This record gives sequence, structure tokens and C-alpha cells, in this order.
Amino acid sequence: MATAVVCQGSEHPERVKQMTQDLLAYLESMQESHAGGDYDAPSFKPRDKWDTFKKAARP
Repeated sequence: MATAVVCQGSEHPERVKQMTQDLLAYLESMQESHAGGDYDAPSFKPRDKWDTFKKAARP
């Protein structure tokens, strides 16, 4: 799992860290779902290539 980003100067760095971790976990879950992880169908193929903005949450 990616490391969380803590915004410099934040009044609540632990909260920012937790929210970032939660967001990254949610994005990972979305990617797994996009790949068919939620479906019991071996023939499932994603309609489009996965694209994410996860890079924006990393330094």
C-alpha cells in the first residue's frame, strides 16, 4: 500500500494521514472492482483501461 502524504503546516496531520490512507484504500478497491473483483464471472473484461488520479495523492 502506498504511504500517506502529510501536508506540511496542517493543524491535524494525523487526520490528514488517516484521510489519505482511506482515500488510497478506496481507490484500490475501485480498481479491483473495475478489474472484475466484485463479479463471479471469469469471462468479465473491463470495458476500459483503468485510469486513476492516485498520483495526485502522492508526493
